[in-house]
Order: sequence, then structure tokens, then C-alpha cells
Amino acid sequence: HQGALVLVLLAWSVAVFGVGSLRYGAPIAATFMLAVPVWGVMVRPLQVMTAFAAGRLVKLLGIEAIIAGETISIRTGTFIVEGSCAGLAFFLAGLVVGAFYSHLFMRGWKTRAGVVVLAGVLAILSNWVRVAFLIVLGEATAMQSPIIYNHGWVGWVAFTIALGPFFFLARKMERWNAPAPPSAVPAGPAAPGLSRRAMGATAAALMGPALFFTLRALPGVGGDDADPWQHVGRHDDPAPRGGELGRGSLGGVSVPRENDGRPHPG
Repeated sequence: HQGALVLVLLAWSVAVFGVGSLRYGAPIAATFMLAVPVWGVMVRPLQVMTAFAAGRLVKLLGIEAIIAGETISIRTGTFIVEGSCAGLAFFLAGLVVGAFYSHLFMRGWKTRAGVVVLAGVLAILSNWVRVAFLIVLGEATAMQSPIIYNHGWVGWVAFTIALGPFFFLARKMERWNAPAPPSAVPAGPAAPGLSRRAMGATAAALMGPALFFTLRALPGVGGDDADPWQHVGRHDDPAPRGGELGRGSLGGVSVPRENDGRPHPG
């Protein structure tokens, strides 16, 4: 229903302003589609990709790890990359940032698409690094670090850091994409520029609340089980003491006990 509403509004703009309005309306409509709750199908692939990439990263650092689906087993415990830790919230947030940057500052469909792809890739990479960091921390502290059991904020710190290279590279692409000096042309109506700014400002004002409440409703990402904007995941068990491995939902990474039948290296 939400997706149909976006399409109806896009069709309305075409009916009112003509087919030429798609030049400005289509990117905004595509951005709003990121807030439609249809992206839950990406959770499972992102889980497996995150577990594989994070496992390979820790192996490169010399940590023995066994990767099985969304499970990563190391010497001191086992991490399970749950749906809330797959990185979907970061991926969608990155696409939104890239979409608005490209719409406001870039010219040409290819360059705009490149900026959006860049933002999405960096968002996914930041989540992989986040999970690998937690695994390394678990190995170094024998699963005793409190960050492992309350790490919802770590993902957003990693995402924020990833915005640095994004804006740097996007700025480079913007300079390469700078328009040539205008030649003398007959004067024409200035309405399209004003319309573009108006639609961009309206979309920016509405996208934040729409994306926030939609992500809360995504299965495996938000709702009652997790809040992707605050603490992703909850656990009822206390942090392990005295070298015992705890068990619980650790914001998308679970650490089962040694005797619960989960695989452990060695």
C-alpha cells in the first residue's frame, strides 16, 4: 500500500506537470520507496554476507574462525549474526544519504547512480568492520568486554565514520561532474530550478520520520524485538562472569554457552 501511494503521487505529478516532471520526481519517488517495508527479503542474504566477510577479516588478523552460514565460531565463543545485525538499517540509511546528495548536487543519471551505489557499499562495509571488531574484541577479552553485550551504538559509530570517505569521494565526483560554462541561450522560464529545490526540501522533511517508523516495523530489523535507531537487540542474561560464556541476543550477535551444542573450534 505504501509503495502504491508513492506511485500514485508520482503519477499525479506527471498528470499535473507533464512527463518532464519525472526528471525531478522519479529520484524523489525512488528515495521514498526505501521507506516502504518490502526490504526485509534482504535480511537473510545480508546475514550470510556479513558473517562470511567478518569471518574472513578476522582470519586475516590471525584469529582462528569457523564460518557456517550466519555463525562464526572462535576459540572463546560463537557469534551468531542475527537479522538485526545484518546491516539492513545501515544499508538503507546509506542509500538515503546518497540519494539526497546525488539529487541536490549531481548532474546526470550515471553520476547520481554512482553516488548512491557508493553510499550503499560503504554502509555495508562499515557493518562488516563493526562485526569483525566485535569478534576481535571477544577473542582479546575472552568474551568479557561489556561492549559485546551492548553494542548497538558501535554500528552507528562505524556508519558515521564511513560517511567521511563517502563525502570525500562524492565531492570528487561532483567536481568531475561540474557543468560546462553556459553558452548564450534564449531566456526561458526559471520554474524548473525552483521546483527542484521545493521538491527536494519537501522530500528531505518527510523522509526522516517515514524511514524511522518504517524501519521499526521491518521483520528482523525493528518492531518489538529491536530498535535499529537505539539499541539493536536485547538480552535477558547477565554478562558472563568468571570466564563463563554467556548466551543471549547481543544486538544481532549471540554468544551461546559452551555446553549448548553449538560448534566451537578445537
